[in-house]
Amino acid sequence: MCVVVGCSKRSGRDRDVSFFRIPNVVSGKGPQNLLELSKKHRAGYLAAISRIGVTDKILNNDRICSKHFISGKPADLEDETNPDWLPTLNLGYQKHTDSQGKTERWSRRRARETAKEEERDNCVELKEILSPPKDQDSDSISNLKDCRANFKLGKSRYNHNSY
Repeated sequence: MCVVVGCSKRSGRDRDVSFFRIPNVVSGKGPQNLLELSKKHRAGYLAAISRIGVTDKILNNDRICSKHFISGKPADLEDETNPDWLPTLNLGYQKHTDSQGKTERWSRRRARETAKEEERDNCVELKEILSPPKDQDSDSISNLKDCRANFKLGKSRYNHNSY
C-alpha cells in the first residue's frame, strides 16, 4: 500500500506500479558525510509525504509507489541533484496555491466592497444635492428615487450575489 495520502495504489492489485521503501538512515557504514546525507534524504521523504500520524511501524511496512517519481523510481542516495532524489509528483496536496487563491479572492472582494461604498456615497451626495430646495424638477427627484430603490434592492452595478 502506498504511504502517500490519497494514493490508492496497492502492490497486490496494481501490477503496473512499482513500490519502494522509505529510505533508512545509514548507520555504521561508510564515511560521516554518507550518514548526514542519509538523514537528510529520510527527512526529505517524510517532509514530502507530509502525513499526520506516521509511525516507524507504518514506515517499515508501507511503501511509496512509482507514481510519485518523475522517472518512475527513486534516485540513488548519492545522486542528490537528481529530481527523483525525493518524491515530487501526486503527493496528495497542493502547496502554496491555495493561499494564493485566497489572496486573489480577498482582493476581488475588497474591490467590490470599495465600489459599493463609492456608489453608496454617490447616492448620498445626490440626495444632498437634490433634497434642499422644494422646487426641483421631477427628473432629478426620480433619479434620486431610482438610485435609492436600486441600492435597497441590491441592484448595484457591483453586486455579484451569484456565487
